[in-house]
Amino acid sequence: MRTFSVVITLYNKERYIASTLKSVLAQTFEDFEIIVVNDGSEDRSLDIVSQFTDERLRIISQKNKGASNARNTGLGNANGSYIALLDGDDSWHPNYLNEIYKLTQEFPKEKVFATAVMMSYPNGYQRNACYSENIDSPEPLDFFEASTQMAVLTSSSVVFDRSIIDEIGYFDERIISGQDTDYWIRLGLKHQVVFSPKHYVYYHQIGDSLSHSRFDSKNKPKYLKWLEEEDSNPALKYFLNINRFSLALRSKMANDKEGVEFYSSYLDHNLLSRKQRSLLRLPSTLLRVLFRIKSFLEIKGVYLSIFK
Repeated sequence: MRTFSVVITLYNKERYIASTLKSVLAQTFEDFEIIVVNDGSEDRSLDIVSQFTDERLRIISQKNKGASNARNTGLGNANGSYIALLDGDDSWHPNYLNEIYKLTQEFPKEKVFATAVMMSYPNGYQRNACYSENIDSPEPLDFFEASTQMAVLTSSSVVFDRSIIDEIGYFDERIISGQDTDYWIRLGLKHQVVFSPKHYVYYHQIGDSLSHSRFDSKNKPKYLKWLEEEDSNPALKYFLNINRFSLALRSKMANDKEGVEFYSSYLDHNLLSRKQRSLLRLPSTLLRVLFRIKSFLEIKGVYLSIFK
């Protein structure tokens, strides 16, 4: 059995998938298998992956069934002691898996691990300091308390013990977009996250997702599964409130009145800052302008949080 099963989900990533695979094959820790799940790509993604001949690589092709199904296919075929997720357009520092392995040895009782993320923009990389500015060394964190500005788990930086699958199940295939957050919540309710502040994951920022015209709240999580749990878990309640707030803003920018009304109806306004309450009152056109400015500044390394 390999130490790590690297599960890469792939859908129309011909510009990035070669770099993604090369970053895995360049790992200094070499005891891993790679499972690429080609989810019905219509570009040259599969052809590019097929050119790699490393014996640790397996390719599974299926009709397009969505991100959750593709990840579940990968999980179901994984043989490693730990599952490492990676999107087909992101990449890793050569020491990423070695850092995760060291964490598993340092914290043998823990089951969920992650490192910090470096944001990749067209003009270079920028460190994302939102979640790691007060963390000097690896430590177990409460997922909800540590994710008030940016989640400490992402679909390219999370590694978990394979026993997690038996414990909390697979990704929810009923959720079209945002299924990752649903899974992180389920993880966070059961386990702490051993988080390393080393920026060993490179996330490729593609477009302005917050103000994207194709946003549809119907495809997003409703966050209604945990209404009872959040009443007795303040950290969970605050985390869910942040996500509802974010989706209310996105709905407003997309002129989705139904989405705005739905997410706003579940918001606890007492947990919102004055800035957040002000943003909710702004017209959609002005919100879109502000978020374009925010995205531009992030490229320059300047972060303006909407969560404080």
